Amino acid sequence: RVTLVRSRRVRCGAMEPLAALTLATSEMQRRLDAVADEQWTADTPCDGWDVTDVVRHVVGGNRMAVALLGGCSRDEAGNDDDDIQCLII
Repeated sequence: RVTLVRSRRVRCGAMEPLAALTLATSEMQRRLDAVADEQWTADTPCDGWDVTDVVRHVVGGNRMAVALLGGCSRDEAGNDDDDIQCLII
């Protein structure tokens, strides 16, 4: 089982959106780098989800947000990696 550890709180209210995204991306990468091979299939506090499921959910949500911000409709953006039907250039 993977234990969630509270990280330091960062106030993002005054941050520029791109700076906040950069910070969030680097923090997510730091956390992913800390996951050992055997932990990817470990249970999480999300009932029925392992670490891989949670990461796929976060990545899918981010890809969907990029598609929506790039002008795709909700239907084109889909809800997971396989459903994205709109290319962002």
